[in-house]
Amino acid sequence: MKTSRIILALSLVALTSIASAKTPDTESSVLIKGSANVQKSYVSPEEFRDLQGSYALDNGQTLRVSQIQNRYFAQIGTQEKLEVIPTSSEVFVAKDNSVKLQFKASTLGAPTTVKASYLDNSK
Repeated sequence: MKTSRIILALSLVALTSIASAKTPDTESSVLIKGSANVQKSYVSPEEFRDLQGSYALDNGQTLRVSQIQNRYFAQIGTQEKLEVIPTSSEVFVAKDNSVKLQFKASTLGAPTTVKASYLDNSK
């Protein structure tokens, strides 16, 4: 009888400690960041060749557009170089969805122009 009481007491202690160890932490949260879900478009080497180079922006900074293998990059002034993804042959969006570049192809010998826009990521 004494043995069964000891076994019962030990079992209750073991069950209580297991239950308290598995209590979920409901006050913590996890933030998962990912890149923008952008519909990628194909840009031929000839098309990109017409777009790559340096552009003087209205704010006095310089935009540099380049390619490394099959990846495209943009750098505004001294900011960090951003990988950009083509959404059409004339529109590129930064992989982190922070910048949008809209190119206007040259006509009759005029240079290609670009509009660089910072996107609102607060939504």
